[in-house]
Amino acid sequence: MDFLATALYTDDALLFTGFLHWTGDVLRARGVPVRVLVPCLELLQDDLKDLPRARGFLALGLAGALDGPVARNGSPADG
Repeated sequence: MDFLATALYTDDALLFTGFLHWTGDVLRARGVPVRVLVPCLELLQDDLKDLPRARGFLALGLAGALDGPVARNGSPADG
């Protein structure tokens, strides 16, 4: 939540998606599938239904920040 709040405050999705990517790396290193984060992100989306920017950042996380590098604007990086 701290990374999501900071990303929203600074309007920098990379702060949140970068944290998710790092968390995914930590999970992978411990043999835990990254998909375990998906239910948490979906639950947050449901709880934050009145906050469209927060839901957008969460959607970015669900759409690919867990799988690969992310560009500065929060979208998946090219190549």
